[in-house]
Amino acid sequence: MSDTLQPPPSAETPTDEQARDTAPAEAAPQAIWPAWPAEAADPEPVRVPILSATSAAPPAEQRLPAPLPTPQHNYPQPYPQPYPPQRPQTAPPAPYTSQAVAVAEAPSEPKPDLYAPPPPKPQSRFWKAFKWPIRQAIKGIYLLFSAAGRHKITTAIIVATLLLFTLGGVTIYRALHPDTLDAHITTQANLPPLPVGVKQWIEGYRTFNGQEAWNALSAGGQQLEMQRGNSAEGLQNLLDQYKSQGVEFQEFVYTGGYVMSDGSGQYMVTAKGTQNGQQGVLTWFFLTDATGKIDLEINTTPQRSSASGQ
Repeated sequence: MSDTLQPPPSAETPTDEQARDTAPAEAAPQAIWPAWPAEAADPEPVRVPILSATSAAPPAEQRLPAPLPTPQHNYPQPYPQPYPPQRPQTAPPAPYTSQAVAVAEAPSEPKPDLYAPPPPKPQSRFWKAFKWPIRQAIKGIYLLFSAAGRHKITTAIIVATLLLFTLGGVTIYRALHPDTLDAHITTQANLPPLPVGVKQWIEGYRTFNGQEAWNALSAGGQQLEMQRGNSAEGLQNLLDQYKSQGVEFQEFVYTGGYVMSDGSGQYMVTAKGTQNGQQGVLTWFFLTDATGKIDLEINTTPQRSSASGQ
């Protein structure tokens, strides 16, 4: 097989169109994929037409003009604007012309509101000084109760301690300072307690206070004494006479008493005293009502006594 390709023995050189028409016909019997050179048995060389060097030149390429870009905004045409943008020129100021001046009247004073309440009067210094301690006391009480509400256990302990000390103090005071009325009254055994009116009558005589003794009588007892011609002033004059005569009441002895079912009672009391160094006694019989006031008072002292009563 020759290494170079030889043109076919033809008097005329075929054209490009004839080469294209004849080439497939001659190549049709050949296999699609050629075999290896060792296996192929090709007795005759394959003849391939060669294009002529004098073939006609292809026509010149014609290009269309490029389209203009479409603007992506709504700016007024023409686009693009000159850079930098030109500022519009302002018109020159107008020449000065005289202008009219309006003069407004001064606003009138507002009229008072007839329905508005009068303004509060300023507080005096005395009133402020009087309210200040009261306000501080109320504030202290509020803070005290607020603290007690936050610390309940501590508050309970403090209150219990104060109550304990108060009760102890009252008990000790009553033991050291007994009642003045009962301290001057000697009561015999198995007798009911004396009512308040009788104790008040005894205290009036001991202190020479006629008004206190008169107040020990009930309304009915005072009316009965006035029918007898006695009064609070007459009782006071009698006690003043005792005092001027040197009478001094030292002891009152509760000698007898009885309480009825309706609360009224009957009582006997003896007053022991001295007059210018001489001993004397006064004995009273009392009828009391259910409230303990004296309805009837009778002096049962013998006339030979040096300190006789009414």
